Amino acid sequence: MNVLMEILDKSHIESLGGLECPELVEIIEDFLSDLETNLSELCRLANEGNHNELRESAHRLKGGASMSGFPALAQVAANLERLAQSKPAQISEQEITGHFRPAILEARMAFKEEVNSPT
Repeated sequence: MNVLMEILDKSHIESLGGLECPELVEIIEDFLSDLETNLSELCRLANEGNHNELRESAHRLKGGASMSGFPALAQVAANLERLAQSKPAQISEQEITGHFRPAILEARMAFKEEVNSPT
């Protein structure tokens, strides 16, 4: 992905109640903490050659990232979803982790920075 994309969509988070809403913060924190499990699942499915479930898992991750306010992570998931649909033989664990790991780290850092920033 060569296009720079917003890591954290602050306006979307504000539309959901903002970071002043403890329930929203908890939901986003839960989403972020589940990302390593999701990444492991994506890698397992790719290694098994289960491209239909890989596509479905990438689709769910795309939706969760979009709803949680992480458009760049959603785009990485959308790219994997498209790849699993069109060229499943080209998907490797290294490719998945190579794209997702940086996006996960960026999402976590952006959220932490936003939560800790003075209002």
